Amino acid sequence: MLEFNPETHEYKWDGKLVPCVSNIIAPLRDFSGIPAGVLETKRQWGEMVHLYTSMFDNGTLDADHTKWDERMVPIVAAWDRFKEQFGLDKYVFIEKPLYSEKYRFAGTPDRVYDNFIVDIKTAANSQKSTGVQLAAYAHLCGMENTARLVEVRLLDDGNYK
Repeated sequence: MLEFNPETHEYKWDGKLVPCVSNIIAPLRDFSGIPAGVLETKRQWGEMVHLYTSMFDNGTLDADHTKWDERMVPIVAAWDRFKEQFGLDKYVFIEKPLYSEKYRFAGTPDRVYDNFIVDIKTAANSQKSTGVQLAAYAHLCGMENTARLVEVRLLDDGNYK
C-alpha cells in the first residue's frame, strides 16, 4: 500500500520509504547557486499555482475572482488557454500519488488525461530533467508508449510555453 506525506514529500510502500521521481532526477538539477529563501518562495508559488489550477479544473474556484490572490488571475487564464488549445477537457486524475512495483519508485503526476500527461511548471525556462520526469510519470501511469508528455510553463504575465 502506498502512503504519501505531502509535508515531507515522502512516499512509503508497505511502510518502507521509497525513492520518488523528484529524488531520482535531483542530480539532473542544480539549485546550488540559488539562495534558500528564493527556493522556498518559488516552492510556495508553485504550490499555489497547483492549488489554483486544481481548483479551477475541479470547478471549486469562484468564478468572479473575489476570493482569489490577484496574482493567480493571469496564471489560471494561461492554464485555461493551454487546456483549450490542446483539447484537454476531462482529466483522468489530478496529482494522484502512484507507485511502480517493477522499479520501486513513486511519484505524483500533475495531470493525467486519456492520452496526455501534463507537468505544470512555473519557471521561466525549461529544465533538462523534465523529460525524464515525464517519462517516469508515463511509466507510473502505465502509458509508456501511448501518452503525449507535455511540460507547460505558466508565466506570471498570463502566457504559457
